Amino acid sequence: MIKLDKQKTPAALLIAEERMSQIVEHNFTLEYDKQNNNDGHLIQAMKFCLTLKDSDWPQTMSLHYRDNIKKKSRNERLVIAAAFIAAELDRVRNVKSIFNSIR
Repeated sequence: MIKLDKQKTPAALLIAEERMSQIVEHNFTLEYDKQNNNDGHLIQAMKFCLTLKDSDWPQTMSLHYRDNIKKKSRNERLVIAAAFIAAELDRVRNVKSIFNSIR
């Protein structure tokens, strides 16, 4: 994977890089999210990135990821939060597409 200069790279590219890391390195694919994160979990995880309140972390997600996020800088957490939003958007768009195809 290409390593970007975090200080000079536009935010959208950093978000895309983080989302790809979630998919490739951690196997958090669209299929995984459709099966495991269909109850607002990705939005909760995004909120946690912004607040760092343990109560905002989804109970169904590993504490390992929560603890790693806590170690990140504010800018890094904003990128991760945006990648969670992108994952949720992909999940919702895909679910709607499937729903519409069976109508």
